[in-house]
Formats: sequence, C-alpha cells, structure tokens
Amino acid sequence: MGRANLSAKFINVDLTNALLDGALLYGTSFEEVIGIDEVSAKHIFVGSEENPKRL
Repeated sequence: MGRANLSAKFINVDLTNALLDGALLYGTSFEEVIGIDEVSAKHIFVGSEENPKRL
C-alpha cells in the first residue's frame, strides 16, 4: 500500500477516528482541528521529502 501525501491545510475540521498510519505530512498544517487526540497512527513521516523523520 502506498503512503498518502497530505501536504495540505486542515482548518476547522474534525479528525476524530482518522487513520493516518504511514501518512506523509510534509508541509501539512493543522489549525482549529478537533479530535486530533483520537487520530490513529503507528507512525507518520514529518520533515521533508529529502530528509523524512519517522515519528
């Protein structure tokens, strides 16, 4: 399965029960997001495409 690149702005959204396992979050921002504490992910990638950091 490929990884989703979520390079986007999440503004005023509900992420309750969102599954972000393996997501690429380069350049992604979260503003006024609810449910972020209920997101499921074994790991995500931050940093840059050239220098990814697995969290």
